[in-house]
Amino acid sequence: MNICFLGDAASIHIRRWCEFFRDKGDKVSIISFNKAEIPGVEVYFVGDNLNINGDGGNISYLKKTRVIKKLVKKINPDIVNAHYLTSYGFIGTLINYKPLVVSTWGSDILVTPKKNKVYNALT
Repeated sequence: MNICFLGDAASIHIRRWCEFFRDKGDKVSIISFNKAEIPGVEVYFVGDNLNINGDGGNISYLKKTRVIKKLVKKINPDIVNAHYLTSYGFIGTLINYKPLVVSTWGSDILVTPKKNKVYNALT
């Protein structure tokens, strides 16, 4: 299976997902705003180590949507798995690639929606 992750390649949680599927023999790639190497995984770096701010002000990463959409089309995965609902997950919905799975990580559904009405609507 060809799996494309959208997430922070420097995150230990995302790395473990990538490594798990790589070790099963799947072709794994990840598109990330943060530069990091994951052996045996094709890492596509699309940011200048953008820090996603949970309090808002993340327009800079939304500007990368077109680039990410082109990369996903080039990778042509069997599935896209975006991690963290209000950042990579939101971009996953914007690129309109199917099938898409969005994985949530606790604070993005338990804390972030309480910050303001926009985040509440996103979740």
